[in-house]
Amino acid sequence: MGSGGIAFDVEADLHIHLDLVAQRLPHESSVLANIELVPLRGSSVDLALCLGSVINHGDVSAMISELARITRPAALAIIEFDCADGLHQRVKTSQDGVLVYSTFFNMHTLTLAEYSRSHVEQTLAARGFVVERRLSFHILSAWLLGLGVQPEISAHFIHLDPIARLASALRYRGSNMLLVARRA
Repeated sequence: MGSGGIAFDVEADLHIHLDLVAQRLPHESSVLANIELVPLRGSSVDLALCLGSVINHGDVSAMISELARITRPAALAIIEFDCADGLHQRVKTSQDGVLVYSTFFNMHTLTLAEYSRSHVEQTLAARGFVVERRLSFHILSAWLLGLGVQPEISAHFIHLDPIARLASALRYRGSNMLLVARRA
C-alpha cells in the first residue's frame, strides 16, 4: 500500500501493489485504489505493508479497519508514518493524538495529519492487532532541521539514530515511526 510498485525484496507467491497514482504501479498485480476502501476479499492477505506515510493522507481509523478486514488471523501489518511525537514538531499535538496541518507538494496544497504513536497503536489494538515492534527514525536529523540546520547537514545525523534510541526520552521521538503489528 503506497509502495509505488516496489516489492522491498519480500518473497511471496503474489504481490498486490495498491496505490492512488497509476504511474507508480507496475502493470502486473496492481490495484489503483484508496486504502480506506481496499478492493480485496476479507482475510486474504498474509502481510500488509503500508509505507510512504500513506496513513498521514487520510483517515487512519478507516485505513486500519481495512487492514484488519483484508488480513488473515496471525498476519502481519507493517505501517510507517510521520509521527506527531517527533522532535521536529514545534506544535503541540491535540488531546486525541492528531496534528492536522497544511503543506505543499509539487505546487499543490495538501492537508496532512500526523498521528502520535499511542494514537496509532490504540487504533491498531481496537481493530485486533498487537504491536510487536516499534522503530523510530529521523530522530536527531529532524530535530536539527526544525532548528534551521540545512538539510544537507541534518540528513547525516540519521546515522546517530541507533545511539539516540538508547535514551528512553528519545527512543520514540523521530519524525517517522515504523510499527510491526500482528492480527490476533
